[in-house]
Amino acid sequence: MRKGETKPPKSFTEATLLAAMEHASRFVDDKDPKEALDDDESHSGGIGTPATRAEVIEKLIQSEYVKLKGKQLRSILTGRSLITVVSPELRNVEYTARMEQNYRRSNVANGLR
Repeated sequence: MRKGETKPPKSFTEATLLAAMEHASRFVDDKDPKEALDDDESHSGGIGTPATRAEVIEKLIQSEYVKLKGKQLRSILTGRSLITVVSPELRNVEYTARMEQNYRRSNVANGLR
């Protein structure tokens, strides 16, 4: 057995965070909500649209929840503190997927798609 140290995951860059938001379904196990996030008809896949994803990142930086260190996005105390007070459900991508699934079902039921 080899003794070693664990390393934290790599920090997101704007590009890798955008990609994670675009392909958020990778983080969802339940089939139906996963498909709702992958539905290109409703919003180009993932969480939000390409424009709103970039806008969210800019707002995180402007609101000083994260800062750029080189190309890496680094959380700062304000951002980490916000995460501790937000409901765990709201921090879960599966919750977002279920919301998208319900939105999609509602539109179908109302003849909007």
